[in-house]
Amino acid sequence: MVQIYWRFLKILLLLLVSEVTIASNKWLVILSIPRDGTFFETVSRIEATIEHLQQGKKVEVIYEAKISDIIKNISRSDLEAIFFVGHGSALLKNGLSVTGGRILDIDGVDISGIWGSVHHNLKWLGMISCSTRSIFEAQQRSKIGNLETASLISTGKRQLRGFHQPFWDLMNLKRLKNVSNLVIDSPPNLVEGEVNFLKSTRAALKYVQQLEQKPSSCKKIRTKSLRIWFQRKASIPGQILDPAIVRMNGVDQVYLEGSHVSQTWQMIIPVLNEDFLNKIKISIRSIKPNATNLGESVGFSYQQSEVTEFFRTQLSSEGKPLGVGLHVMKPAHHNLRLLDASNFELRTETVCHP
Repeated sequence: MVQIYWRFLKILLLLLVSEVTIASNKWLVILSIPRDGTFFETVSRIEATIEHLQQGKKVEVIYEAKISDIIKNISRSDLEAIFFVGHGSALLKNGLSVTGGRILDIDGVDISGIWGSVHHNLKWLGMISCSTRSIFEAQQRSKIGNLETASLISTGKRQLRGFHQPFWDLMNLKRLKNVSNLVIDSPPNLVEGEVNFLKSTRAALKYVQQLEQKPSSCKKIRTKSLRIWFQRKASIPGQILDPAIVRMNGVDQVYLEGSHVSQTWQMIIPVLNEDFLNKIKISIRSIKPNATNLGESVGFSYQQSEVTEFFRTQLSSEGKPLGVGLHVMKPAHHNLRLLDASNFELRTETVCHP
């Protein structure tokens, strides 16, 4: 029965793809499951669906994706749709109600905090994983990143008043009203992942077609930002730094490999008002179960070859970083007065909405 259902859905997908013209925007498929063993057949069927999609879309695939692969790709401005296939798990309160959960990369690293960095051009985020809906609901309540105004749906099979609902809970794609045009599709689980992937891509094709048929209104938005370079080094010479994730305002944005040498990275901080630095929350979290060394970090800006420190790891009275496995960075207020126009970057972006 499953084989017949699978073939039927493939035929429907082919009919849809045949009507789609090649667009400049790309689709990204992230597979955080093994290519062999238990998931060999699942990956093979997903690849068959991708092959059909490539007749009308430019599709890129990341196999056995690690957090480092994912985090540097999902914020790209040229992506129209992203599909993630991987494991997830729910967190329960008192063994009853779902309060959140985790989404895992191929190595079992929690990547549930990275999705708020998707670009505002993204139209579809398909999460073929277990228990992801509660994660995105929690992030929307916390107004995390670009997820706040997205519409949450599920194209997976659901039980509705005793009957299976085989397609999505919206013949309603036409009725979706959201500011960002972003749809987050969260099928209930990874079981029959190839079928859920197929149905999510099919719904995405239909949704993108509907957006293209609507008249768009575009406006130019000027943005102001501050580019900050960060560097971390071991507190004790010779120690190996833990692999870690850098989070800014609730969104995991940078992955740092474990290293025995100092590391440098940069972040773009949006300037929304004069008090913007006081509202920036930056933390560095070890991904090791037993954190031993996150090191000491500073954030600085260049101005005419001079280095000005703006952030530093919060230290105790003994001069040691506060927290085990999680360090918080605080603005260096005595240097904020040194900021001038040369520190800021001005950009103009065009934003279009139907």
